Amino acid sequence: MNAVASPAAVERLQDSRRAFTRSRLCAAAREMFFANGYAETRMDQIARAAGTKRSTLYNHFQDKNEILQQIAEQYGESLSTIIARLAGPVPSPTEISQWLKDVAIFTAQERTPTILLLHLGNGVEVPETVSSLGERLTQAFAARLPAFRNAVEPGPHQGLASARARMVMRQIGLACLHHIREPESELAENTMTVAAEAFERFLQDESKP
Repeated sequence: MNAVASPAAVERLQDSRRAFTRSRLCAAAREMFFANGYAETRMDQIARAAGTKRSTLYNHFQDKNEILQQIAEQYGESLSTIIARLAGPVPSPTEISQWLKDVAIFTAQERTPTILLLHLGNGVEVPETVSSLGERLTQAFAARLPAFRNAVEPGPHQGLASARARMVMRQIGLACLHHIREPESELAENTMTVAAEAFERFLQDESKP
């Protein structure tokens, strides 16, 4: 006689299937955004790439911005974990270099979302989802480093500190792009060195009383 699954077991199974489907849809959307561009990608293209129906896609996501939000949230969660490993309050040059190597490894492993989100973030019109990701990462840095707290806490110097923080984060992003595309090249190595130096200067300058 077959045992009847409990309502809780059925619910867990449904949640697992739903999570798997959402993950598959996000993976397909990520590839389509990367290949065709976010603005040019349509929901029906995502559904076809995922091997499912449009109705299934709309059961999980209202529009492609909601899919991008899911991608950005997952990416931000993983990258925030790496940021939490950075020594504080003012890491040494050696600690910065080692940490940047960890970031480079992560972005290489997450090549598609890294390039996608960086390109969207450097565009003329930045999607709100990507702006929110930048704010989340800035907050993650602020939890470790006083220099970034100046960029998020209200005060007379917040505006300038925030602009400097954004610029140094862009330099790190650019260095990671070079590392992704040409990991063994001299340009990639030099760009990472410049990013490390800029990061160190920012932390030292913004940490001064």
